[in-house]
Amino acid sequence: TKDDFNMIKNMQVTYFGMPLAIVGLSVAFKLASNYRMEGYDFEVVSDVWFEVFAVVGAVVFALMLVLYGLRAVMFPGKIATEWDCPLRSPSFGLITITFMLLAFVFYDEIDEGEFEENTRGKEFA
Repeated sequence: TKDDFNMIKNMQVTYFGMPLAIVGLSVAFKLASNYRMEGYDFEVVSDVWFEVFAVVGAVVFALMLVLYGLRAVMFPGKIATEWDCPLRSPSFGLITITFMLLAFVFYDEIDEGEFEENTRGKEFA
């Protein structure tokens, strides 16, 4: 019933498809923001869009990791049941795929920041 709902107990591994979709949209916007047409001087998509979706996806992913971690501690039998289920067990890959997509999205942002800090005030020949 409605009163018996427990967010941690009812958390499923298939829910990790939500942050995966948000981060996947961020990847699409990132690739589109890097696209330039010859002869035209305009952006197809602004960089702001992929950054917003990346941050939202990372926050949702972190929240779900916390909830699923609590579920692993409080209800380990439920996770074992999910692992044995032929329909839900492939969804465990969603966690690692989301990590990889987040690394792809945030890599340039981290790299540019380090480059600017290391090269500030230096001249190149």
